[in-house]
Amino acid sequence: MTKKLFVFLLLGATLSCSKESTTQTATTTAQTSETVTFENYIKTNILNTCTGCHGTRGGVSYNGTYADLFAKKSNFNSVIQNGSMPQGNPFSSVDKALVQAWINRGAPER
Repeated sequence: MTKKLFVFLLLGATLSCSKESTTQTATTTAQTSETVTFENYIKTNILNTCTGCHGTRGGVSYNGTYADLFAKKSNFNSVIQNGSMPQGNPFSSVDKALVQAWINRGAPER
């Protein structure tokens, strides 16, 4: 009985992770390199992933504001493009391309 319950819970966790991935991909593909801004994409789809570790802890800190990220955009872009952040779960190639497009466009807020 315990073995069946474990398999059931493992399967449920796997399926829930797959659903989140699909949602992220759908959100990501809705943006284009011409429309991505801090407010409509970077803040909610990228920066929220970073602030869990880099919000108030040591190391590089992001307070979640446009001004803060704009000042650190070069380093932010570098660690995303080289895959070193987020640790253990780098962003997809689509996310990376949109971050690069945002930087190339001057990192617009809106």
